[in-house]
Amino acid sequence: IKTVVNSVKTTFPNTSIRVSVTAYRDFTCKLQPVAEIFPFSTDIDACFTFLSKLKTDGNFDNPEDVAGGLENALRQDWVSKTRYAIMLGDMPGHGE
Repeated sequence: IKTVVNSVKTTFPNTSIRVSVTAYRDFTCKLQPVAEIFPFSTDIDACFTFLSKLKTDGNFDNPEDVAGGLENALRQDWVSKTRYAIMLGDMPGHGE
């Protein structure tokens, strides 16, 4: 994520960049919140700090709440005409 943001900043130095993070886990997670959200902001360093503090609960149950994560991401304060979403996951979602 840092590489992508830094690449955009370098390629388009006069562009205002807003970032948001919607971290999601499985809805059966007992040790961590199911969702943790960093709302859209131009404070890139604060976003990187938020990312560095994310933890997994390590219950190794494979499926994650991908649909819930996407739903939370869509609820963020999207204001620009140009919008990009990068979804990263370490496990598949529930269902097919």
